[in-house]
Amino acid sequence: MKATTIWQAFTSRNVVPLAVLTFLNYTVFYSFIFWMPTILKRFSGLADARVGLLGAILVCFIVMPMNAWHSDKQMERRWHIAIPMLIAAAGLFGLMGQSFSMWTLVGQLTLVTAGNAYLSVFWSLPTEILSPSIAAASVGLISSVGSFAGFGSPYMFGYLREKTGTFTVGLAILGTVTLAMAWAIFLVPRARESKSAH
Repeated sequence: MKATTIWQAFTSRNVVPLAVLTFLNYTVFYSFIFWMPTILKRFSGLADARVGLLGAILVCFIVMPMNAWHSDKQMERRWHIAIPMLIAAAGLFGLMGQSFSMWTLVGQLTLVTAGNAYLSVFWSLPTEILSPSIAAASVGLISSVGSFAGFGSPYMFGYLREKTGTFTVGLAILGTVTLAMAWAIFLVPRARESKSAH
């Protein structure tokens, strides 16, 4: 029974877009989280960098539960995932500038970090759009697919940084991927659409 359930998760047409979205998201946010201290240090003093890093993290802890609460209140998922993605993309593209003040830098980093507010809403989707037996296996599968990106993407970002001597190319790629995620979330079926497919 367990093997059948896992196979169903692998072949479910509703699991695939969730796994792809997770892969793309881990590509963006693992790269960003890994390199954020270096970016801060590059454009600011170390003491200021610590303050900025703390502020960005605190914003994430505030915005994430608020987004989840509002999503549950409105019973809406897609826009509560897409909007944080768009905010993060704005921050990533904003960081491509080569000259800005410390407060502008912290503001851009905070926008990117606030994009993680989508997480609690996203992980409610498997249980809403998948049958109970498939949902149980799919959460682990989706997370595992994302973990491959989480391992490799910081190295890719570092490679681009080394080859180009700037963060610009890597940030442009991350920003573009984030925009793609904001669009792709609307390809995930709604709960009623998914139930009719099973």
